[in-house]
Amino acid sequence: MLISLDIGATKIICALVDDNFKIIKKIKIITYAKKGKKFVLQNIFEVIKKFWNKNVEKICLGFAGKIDSKKGIIIRETNFFGDFKNTPLKKILEKEFKVPVFLGNDAQCFVLGESIFGAGKNFNNVLGFTLGTGIGVGITINKKSYCGAHYLISEIAHHIIVEENGLKCNCGNRGCFEASTSGIALEKYYKILTKEKKTGIKIYEEALKNKKLAKKAILKVAKNLGIGLAHFVNIFDPDIVVLGGGLSEIKTLYKPAIVEMKKHLADKDLFKIPVVKSKLGENAIILGAAKLACSL
Repeated sequence: MLISLDIGATKIICALVDDNFKIIKKIKIITYAKKGKKFVLQNIFEVIKKFWNKNVEKICLGFAGKIDSKKGIIIRETNFFGDFKNTPLKKILEKEFKVPVFLGNDAQCFVLGESIFGAGKNFNNVLGFTLGTGIGVGITINKKSYCGAHYLISEIAHHIIVEENGLKCNCGNRGCFEASTSGIALEKYYKILTKEKKTGIKIYEEALKNKKLAKKAILKVAKNLGIGLAHFVNIFDPDIVVLGGGLSEIKTLYKPAIVEMKKHLADKDLFKIPVVKSKLGENAIILGAAKLACSL
């Protein structure tokens, strides 16, 4: 039995998982990333303790950022306001709970979960994206997570430019894939159009009511998403693309993005690659992190 966590900039999901990768129970809390490392770590400790029992043999985590999975270190992150840089999270948690701890990038865990248990289980090479507060990118090759020699695959969303002189990202770039397609991007585009600040959910609700500017903001993100997806598909030539995260649930974004993607594909054979939504939903990172813990 193990405890598995999905730690994002907006929320933390914690689950108790049995040896057959069945989720026994789970809870969700707000991350409060703006309050800094000390506060977020305390939240992690407390949520683990809620499920702690004598049968727990491992703790595994999917964390949003550049992660050294072998050493269990958060090398860098972009949405936790800097103070998690070079944090030895594995060491910290092992000292606290006295069991082995396994740490991976959240998007890599998402794709591993979908590759083994979800939408990609019938495919060898899976490319996946978590579309949320930020954008995560993950790849599995022959059912194994591929992070790159320097753990930079998860950071690639910051190095693909989809909009020249576009929105500025926390990474320092302008118009990168994350800056142009994330939940934060949607809110920024809406504010530019309306001078009003609203959450992505509220913007989507307005779009459903046929509000013109809300629909325009979503279509802007959809276009950028499609251009970015085309770059990744052209580079990696996967068997399937899986989209997860809150933004993937916005129907008025998802379909136009795929239409835009097809305009920029480099070869007609790439049109055959299915682009689908996650089957596991919010359980994908939880199960992927659990699988990672059993493979490292």
